Amino acid sequence: IYDYGIYDGAQYLVMELIKGKTLKSKLVSDDLISADEFLDIISQLLRGVQEAHDQDVIHRDLKPSNLMWDANRQILKILDFGLARGVEGDTVTQTGHVHGSIQYMAPEQIRGEAQGPATDLYAVGILCFQLLSHELPFKGENTVELMFQKLQRQPDSLLEKDQTPEWVTQDLADLIERCLRLNSTERPLSAHVCLQEFQSILSHQVSSDKVSL
Repeated sequence: IYDYGIYDGAQYLVMELIKGKTLKSKLVSDDLISADEFLDIISQLLRGVQEAHDQDVIHRDLKPSNLMWDANRQILKILDFGLARGVEGDTVTQTGHVHGSIQYMAPEQIRGEAQGPATDLYAVGILCFQLLSHELPFKGENTVELMFQKLQRQPDSLLEKDQTPEWVTQDLADLIERCLRLNSTERPLSAHVCLQEFQSILSHQVSSDKVSL
């Protein structure tokens, strides 16, 4: 936010104008993602998530349409903090209701329980699964069925999906599965730790200039 104020009785915000495409455009492509491109996306995403967490902000609505590349496709921007809340529980948006996009919501969001950094890491896990397999890990004929699945079970293995690239290893699939654990305490400790694990696993599969621990 660059500026804010009141003009002619109406409140306003001045924000950055981003000309680019959202990550959703990548997901509608049939092309398999490379290890380099995957690590680039996840590295920028997790660094941005960690920066928000360092400022005591949980996004709570990470999804492809809220992630946008700049015009040169160099920088990934995290958009729409409209559902954000403080790490310590200070609410930035309305409480008392289930907020978020159901496909990317963590179990604790659905149950209306306490949410923290691990809540965003669950959404990161969903995004990883989707980027690699071109599928969402949970499918339901309606919202209730989808919510029930997310509260009751882990998704199928990423390696069982037809479009998962051959370079995806068991270690990588296991890390993404940990991001999707039902119990938030079983997910990676932080976005920074999660990024280090991604980099370590992918270090032998990407260009040397892409890995920077």
